[in-house]
Amino acid sequence: MNNNKNMELLFRYACSRRFEDFDALFSKMEAEMSPDTFWEAYLLRAQIKLYSTDLTVLYDLAKAEQGSGRPQFSLLITNWKIDYLNRLILFPRAPGALKDFLSVLPLLSEKFSHWYGSQSDAVLLQLQGEILYFMGDIDAAMSFVEAQRAAEPENPTSAILALILEYRCCLALLQPEKAHQCMFGIIRHSKAYPECVEIYKGFRIWANLTTSWSGDSPRFYDDEYGKKHPVLADRMEGIRLGVARDTPLEYPFLKYAEKSYEGIYSLRQYYMDWFHAMYWCSINDQKQTEAYFHKVYEVAAASGVFMPIIECGAQSIPTLNYMKNSGMQLPLDNLVQRAAHYEECLGKYRLADN
Repeated sequence: MNNNKNMELLFRYACSRRFEDFDALFSKMEAEMSPDTFWEAYLLRAQIKLYSTDLTVLYDLAKAEQGSGRPQFSLLITNWKIDYLNRLILFPRAPGALKDFLSVLPLLSEKFSHWYGSQSDAVLLQLQGEILYFMGDIDAAMSFVEAQRAAEPENPTSAILALILEYRCCLALLQPEKAHQCMFGIIRHSKAYPECVEIYKGFRIWANLTTSWSGDSPRFYDDEYGKKHPVLADRMEGIRLGVARDTPLEYPFLKYAEKSYEGIYSLRQYYMDWFHAMYWCSINDQKQTEAYFHKVYEVAAASGVFMPIIECGAQSIPTLNYMKNSGMQLPLDNLVQRAAHYEECLGKYRLADN
């Protein structure tokens, strides 16, 4: 077997997210190659597992540590071209699984840093900050913003992702003025660095859906009679436009993660299911409201991730109250209160833009 040729092919499979081909070649090489020439293959697989929320990543890193030398291939995240924040956050449905994964991220950061230095440091810090944000530990998430900036200060992609996380944290901390500063910083950054344009466009979709503010586009448009209408009055528009569909970037990671977890749930699916729950509640469809609510709440309770509900502010409250009044014995009062506080911040945020 031509080791160099097959390692290059394995790397290309990983870069193009052809994970079934990657696994097939990996198994063949593992059976035929000696550990001292195969260690970097484990390092490649560890990076795929990292974004599949797979704790067996520790096994692959332990195997990689048996080798020596420096990696001949670049960090995979730079080849996957992640096009906006939290695209690759997945939630195992098992209770506590995401918290378990979060608890090992500092160790994973230390291990990846051995091979990739500050480049992997920034990636792991970003991932930790995002997960903490969605779990509602906003102060801790904010601390990762500065750590990420310090890890790779000259990297435009890392810089805009840090700004985006800071923006979301500022809204959650009820600091609308700072959130505005962050948004304008994100816009300026995307104009200064062409490689950040797609990241900004993708993020703006989420900002639109949660704040009803469309970034650097007008918040209102005038009809032929001179009446003003919100650009994004209905969050279901996001579903109509296809925000609900998994993209070619996401789908391979979802399929890969299914090998380790019986059930896997993406952040995108979480948002879409919650938008559906709010919509069906608004038209008094009890069956659909309860079906979508339970899909969301099952994952939220298991993972500790509730921020997508809170981010929708006042629009979340009728659905939460409906489920509470329907006799469901769930601790929803805290979510109602947090959504109401978030809405207060959103109100100030929107007023500042008028």
